[in-house]
Amino acid sequence: MSRYYDDVESQISVEEQERIVGFLSAERGFANRIKHSAYIVIGILKSYRGKKIATNLFKELINWASHNDIARLELTE
Repeated sequence: MSRYYDDVESQISVEEQERIVGFLSAERGFANRIKHSAYIVIGILKSYRGKKIATNLFKELINWASHNDIARLELTE
């Protein structure tokens, strides 16, 4: 699992044989009224679904959010 974190965004990817098979990206809101929120985009290759990749990505995300005072996570379409 590869990770990039700072206080504004989180980028996490899962690789297998040098190929990205899953990723999760989250970015916190910039305006004061939404700084407690982060918007999420996630993708898992179809052949890797059902293997707990998304579960593990979300565990990492929740850890990042809790350390950065983010109380609301919003999944985008």
